[in-house]
Order: sequence, then C-alpha cells, then structure tokens
Amino acid sequence: MELNRLITQLQDENDALKARSGTKPNTGLAGRVPPSKDAKAIAAENAKKNQKIIEQITAQKYSKLDSNTYYKIIQAGSPIKDVKNKDVTFIMREQLTDGKVTVLYTDQNPVTLPYSQLPTPLNSFVERAGEGGMVKVYIKPEGGYGVDGIPGEVPPNSMSIIDLKIIKAK
Repeated sequence: MELNRLITQLQDENDALKARSGTKPNTGLAGRVPPSKDAKAIAAENAKKNQKIIEQITAQKYSKLDSNTYYKIIQAGSPIKDVKNKDVTFIMREQLTDGKVTVLYTDQNPVTLPYSQLPTPLNSFVERAGEGGMVKVYIKPEGGYGVDGIPGEVPPNSMSIIDLKIIKAK
C-alpha cells in the first residue's frame, strides 16, 4: 500500500533527523523553528508550558507508562486477540508544545500498519485502548524528540501530544 510505504519513509526520515541533530536538514514533519527567536528562549518557553501541561494531566489522573509518558484511555475498545500478528488501522494527530501539528491522519486518510512496525510506545497504546478505543498521550521531550529537539525542525523542549484512535485490527 502506498500509504504504508510513506509512513515507513517518514519514520526513517525522523530517525535520520534525530541521528544527525547537529545538521540543518531542510525537510521534515514538523514546522520550522522561527528564526526570530533564540533556541534558549524557545526552550525556556516550552519548558514552562510543559510544566503547566504536566500539572494539568496529573490533576486529571493520567496514568504513567514510564517517567516520560502519560496517557489516558478516553474510550475503551474491544480487546485485540493475537495483536502482534495483526494489521492495525488507526487515525492519529500529533502536535508539539507550541501547538504545531506534526502528524495528522484522519477518518479520510487512516493508516494501516502491521503491529510489528508500530513505533514504541504507540504499539502499547494499541493494546491498551483496543479496537475502537481512543487514547490521549503526552510524551515529555526526554522521551520523544529530545530536550534539544531537531534543529530546524522540532523546537527544543517540545512535548509530543498524541490523540490516537484504533479503527480496526485484522
């Protein structure tokens, strides 16, 4: 499927960008870091926003997957039997601390991937939410794009905020 190939290509591109974080690539998923702001100022601004977000989701009783990842099952779906051998169709929206949307798959363009190709921790949320389920995920910079972000692509101290809905698993 063409869409699956594009998803894999985007995942590879993201991994490559993380690996060469010292360079200034000119393509990528996220919006550009505004040149008018100093990276340290952006990092400080995002750190403050992240702290407020963490306070809010803690008050809302989000669960912790690990020290960097918070989640809440918004809608419980049906358990998926033998999920590791299934193709999972889902829709997803990822945005950063500053509100920039980096990934957007809607009902009109859902993604289908083999479970084995889903990145960690996305795969664990497929299992937790189940078929037809929805989950909201917050990943601190340390567990996602890194405190430094991806120069020219993802601003420093960017939290990853994900809305995920599992459509089906076959």
